[in-house]
Parts: sequence; C-alpha cells; structure tokens
Amino acid sequence: MSAAAVQRDGGRALLVNDEVRGIDIHDFDGDRRARLGRAGLTDLDARSGLDWPGGRSVVVASIDEPAERPVIFTAVGGVFSEAKVRGLDSLDFPPDALCLYKDERESTLYLFLLDGAGMAEQWLLHPGEHGIEALAVRMLPVGGDTKGCHVDDARGRLYVVEEDMAVWQWDAPPVAPGNATATGPSRAVGATGQPHRHHGRSRARPDRDCRRGQ
Repeated sequence: MSAAAVQRDGGRALLVNDEVRGIDIHDFDGDRRARLGRAGLTDLDARSGLDWPGGRSVVVASIDEPAERPVIFTAVGGVFSEAKVRGLDSLDFPPDALCLYKDERESTLYLFLLDGAGMAEQWLLHPGEHGIEALAVRMLPVGGDTKGCHVDDARGRLYVVEEDMAVWQWDAPPVAPGNATATGPSRAVGATGQPHRHHGRSRARPDRDCRRGQ
C-alpha cells in the first residue's frame, strides 16, 4: 500500500493505493470521496497545480503490475480519468517502482521509472493533442536491488533506496551530471553493508540515447 497527498478542487486530498481495490481518494477528514483505477496497481505518486490545457491539473502515476507498465491518471476540476500516454510504449523493462518530479522553475513534470535491478529512466511528461506525450530524457545507474524512490521538488533531489546499502541522492533535473551521493544507510530495510543481490525483473535491453529530443 502507498499514499500521496495532493491539492485538488475543494481542498487537499489523500490518495491511498491498494492492490486489490485500486486507488481511493479521501479528504483530510478521512471520508472516501472517489475511487479510480482497478486491481493490480502498485506504487503511487501524484503532483498537483500543473498549468495544463483545460485548467489546473492533478497527475497521478501508478504501475499496472499485471500489464507490467506505468499508468497515468489526470484530473481537471476534481474528476479523475486514465490518460492516454504516447511514448511510454517504448519502455523495454517492467517498472518496479516510480516517482514524479515537478520542476517549478520550468513548469515541467518528469516521471522516474526504476527497473529494480540498478537502472532508472527519467521521462518528460507534457500534454499533447491527444493525451500525454512521454519523452525519455535520461538513464541513471541507481544501484542494485532498488526498492523505491522519492523526489524533493523544492530541492530538486531524487532519492533512491537500495536495499541493505544506502539511500542514494541524485540531482533531479535531467541536465544535471549523473553522479550520486550516498545520504546514509536506509534504516527502513536495515543497512547491513552486504553486497547487493540481483532480484529485479528487468530484461536485457540495448543501450539507447535518452538525451532530450532523441
């Protein structure tokens, strides 16, 4: 189960993901207001206040585990629906974890996808004529047995948890150098310092150029 808080019409909302029920939308009094998605969704992140066509938008990202692909939901005026996303069909590994990054300086939204075995891809998400356009902009070697990620939008920092090793810190903007800094052991999984093991579900894939515009 995972959760994310967003600003939506009528105040702040808490989104709670359950693999059986889907994503429940609660107000901060605890009352459930709506449900979106379906069974089989894992991981969850959301961003609000996006100035996209149609009005201030909320974007929710999750993983459809049976289909082994990310899914994106959008809301304008408080009504959520699954978005058509063009570009992510070129993703050549089943995502194991994800997180969103909203760059306030450039008013852009990015999606990080982890393969669980040491690699991450960063995708630019922007509104297109028939939905959302996704463009791969960067690949990052983020460690071995990765278990999740989070982005601090204000600081522009990506944090990746590598099991039994550390929480790794990256610069989130795609123009940043691809160098990581260890921010300390992950107490959530127990930092033993033992060599990481490969438990990810990634498939072999050719190298590809993930620079902006390619």
